Amino acid sequence: MKRLSKKQIGRAVCTILQQLALTTPLNVVYGWGVTNKVATQIEITVDGMERTVAALMMDVNGFNYQGRQALCNQ
Repeated sequence: MKRLSKKQIGRAVCTILQQLALTTPLNVVYGWGVTNKVATQIEITVDGMERTVAALMMDVNGFNYQGRQALCNQ
């Protein structure tokens, strides 16, 4: 797995948070019951190839979904 620098991960997670704030009403985000936000890197498979991407991991406790959610901007 290719390692991303802390700066790359931080920049990507900042972009994810900005996109989330601009595209989703705050009352919807509050309704998810978000806790434990963590900036990290994950491996995803795209067209059969493994890619390492920065992600925002968070625990959600909403009406339709409860569990760990990963948001990435790829």
